[in-house]
Amino acid sequence: MKTYPIIDDVGSLRGFEIAVPLSYRPIYRALRSVEGVTDVKRTWFNEDRMKFKFNGEPFIVWEPYGDNSRYWIGPADPPSEQDISPIHEAFERYRYSAMLRLVLWLTVIVLVALWCNLTTSERVERRANPLSDGRTYLALDHNSDGRRIGFRAEIGAAGAMLNWEF
Repeated sequence: MKTYPIIDDVGSLRGFEIAVPLSYRPIYRALRSVEGVTDVKRTWFNEDRMKFKFNGEPFIVWEPYGDNSRYWIGPADPPSEQDISPIHEAFERYRYSAMLRLVLWLTVIVLVALWCNLTTSERVERRANPLSDGRTYLALDHNSDGRRIGFRAEIGAAGAMLNWEF
């Protein structure tokens, strides 16, 4: 998982941010994989999305302003002298399952296809072609009044790629 470390003036890790996932399960799994993390609990109706203890000290997963693209993970009562690098490393090591990535990409492809069909009565060309290296791509092209709108998604063993043309 991509992390954004927060370093203090001395060079110590004081917290870090992660992109907001679709559910809390990846956060829960990453936290539970760290030795010393206990009492992981989901909280409701406030900006502290989760609470947990790390080596007996309270920590939080906080969403600033209750509406942000990142969660901040760190001590509930800063400043803390505790080394939180094991938590940070667990989040850096965490990888979403291949099935979840595939489902998410297919959802994006279906939503874009629906959007293309709903926003135009013109012809929409769809192609699903296997490539020589084992990847598969889906392309949606729309030509209207000399304007080209295109979408291309590639799914392969190394991951997925999304390309838009307007």
